[in-house]
Amino acid sequence: MEHGRKIAVFISGLILVGTLVSVFFPKEERQNKDAPLRVGAGADISGVLMEATVEEFGRVCKVTEDYESSSFQDC
Repeated sequence: MEHGRKIAVFISGLILVGTLVSVFFPKEERQNKDAPLRVGAGADISGVLMEATVEEFGRVCKVTEDYESSSFQDC
């Protein structure tokens, strides 16, 4: 029964830590709906996927034409 008790204490500890984090960590007071979303991707296939993602989001929400594709050389 000692093994089951250790598991119960561990799960209880996780729940306690999660509750304390959600209560005491700082939160965003209000959501800024006008804040720009900046997207960056590497110079490989992730850049192509980023462009496709921006196109797909353009169908769902407003995407301005002045978005900046910031590709970078990784590795």
